[in-house]
Amino acid sequence: MSSVEEECPSGLTPKELTQRFGTNTEVGLSSAQAAEKLKQDGPNELERPPRPSFLALFAAQLCGFIIILLICAALASVAVNATSAQASDPLSYTTAVAIFVIVLLNAGIAAYTENQAGGALEALEKMSAPYITVIRDGQTQKIETVKVVKGDLVLIETGDVVPADIRLIEAADVKVAEQCLTGEPDDVTKTAKVKKHNTGGGDTEKLTPENMCFSSCNCTSGKGRGVVVATGMQTRIGKIAALMGGGSK
Repeated sequence: MSSVEEECPSGLTPKELTQRFGTNTEVGLSSAQAAEKLKQDGPNELERPPRPSFLALFAAQLCGFIIILLICAALASVAVNATSAQASDPLSYTTAVAIFVIVLLNAGIAAYTENQAGGALEALEKMSAPYITVIRDGQTQKIETVKVVKGDLVLIETGDVVPADIRLIEAADVKVAEQCLTGEPDDVTKTAKVKKHNTGGGDTEKLTPENMCFSSCNCTSGKGRGVVVATGMQTRIGKIAALMGGGSK
């Protein structure tokens, strides 16, 4: 197996998937295997660090080197004008006032933007569904999404939210909305075809391969079965959350 395919589950055959993730594409994981994997990898959820208040974010913006220089310049301007012959003229303080206004506006906008990013992370968390159908011990059962582990055999159908990044091994008219990942408004058709990668470097993996479904995306049509290849912060949506300040487990 090439190093490219080692990194790209979309290029693995069902047999290679079972070997890599220690599962069975017919009966799924055993309860003991699932418990061990859950202990090893942790729950299938996005990490949420303590969210600072807007006031704390605003104060942090005022501690930047450039901002401190601007504040010092404004204070120096006030001091110079206060000891000059024009000390009683309000217009002589225009420069200092302008600097203070620019500093406060800049800090306010930056703090608001950072605060909104924290809200976006919470929105990502709300996109997941509480339960999903899997096959374990050869039996179909519903489990909590946070207990899904790598190697789980997941069943998805119309209306389901994909619980983790999965590599499809069966797909019947499956379409998935991937707008949360790509911004593309149209549903994407998914298949179970193996996509072998060119080891010469001329063929690269697509952002969202057609034989994979990704965490937090909605299944809008069809039915499918797939093997979980990434959970929690290791999913595509988890990596987006990490870039937004959600950690990097």
